[in-house]
Parts: sequence; C-alpha cells; structure tokens
Amino acid sequence: MKNTNSNQHVFETAGLGKAPFRYVGSDERKGPITLADGSQVGAPGQPMGTCAYCGQGIAICCTIKSADGQRFIVGSDCVAKTGDKGLKQLVAKDSRARAKVREEARVQELLERLENDLELIAALEARPHPKGFKNRETGEELTLLDQVTWMMANSGLSGRMRMVRAIAKMEK
Repeated sequence: MKNTNSNQHVFETAGLGKAPFRYVGSDERKGPITLADGSQVGAPGQPMGTCAYCGQGIAICCTIKSADGQRFIVGSDCVAKTGDKGLKQLVAKDSRARAKVREEARVQELLERLENDLELIAALEARPHPKGFKNRETGEELTLLDQVTWMMANSGLSGRMRMVRAIAKMEK
C-alpha cells in the first residue's frame, strides 16, 4: 500500500530504507531457541522474531532489502498489507514452498511409522475401509490399512496428506 500523501512505499515512510524493496528470503523463528551459552529462551512455538514495521512478534521472518542497502525483518502479514505485488508474490511463493517441505516431512514420518509402528498398523487393520471396498479376488473386506497403504503408494502429495490428517485425527 502506497502512502496516499506522498506516493511513498509504506516501508519507506516507516524509515526502513528507500524503495524499491527486494525480498531476500525468510526463515521461521519459533521458541525455544538455544543461545550460545546453552540456555534456552522462548516457549515451544512462541514467535521469536519482531516485525520492524509494526513491532509485532512474528514466527515467519521475511528479510527485505531496500535500494539503499538496508536489511530489515518484517512479518508476512505486513508484506501482504503493503500492496507491493512483487513482494507479496515472492513471499507467497516462498510460503507455499515451505509448506510443501513441511507436508513432505509429515508424509515421510507416516511412511516410517507404517513400517515400524506395530500399534498403528494394528489400529489401521482393525478399522474397515472407509468406502467399504473388498478385495476383487477374494471378496474379503479391505481395511483402513489397505487404503492408507494404497494412497501412500499411488496418490500425490494432497492425497498422502489426507491420510496423514486422517490418522492424526484417529489418534486423538
């Protein structure tokens, strides 16, 4: 969002440097953080960054560089509110990539559990297939384990994530 009075970028108006601004990257800063002396600060999941624009505590810290070389950290919400389409698109793309990495890690974790977690395997075998499918050759009813195994081997990331979420819900 441009400042309506002077047509300046809101980051420039806030004294964060001269426009144009360039998105450098982002990182996630959540507590607890271990300091050099071995002590820890922050509660689990607590945002450990601070937005240079609004002062809010932030977990997703977007590094921005101004035309005059200043670097500063802002939250993704403040980037979204600037109206700067270029910055918004880059932050959104980065956010999607980060989400994909998290999802792939959760899928990998489930795949490992399906190989090693006998309790999970037994729980899935004890539940019927949610759609009531049967084995074509034997007529035997399939189980939730059959569905999860098939989905993990044959579906895309969204299908595999459906299984991750279903199992997480089942385990609550």
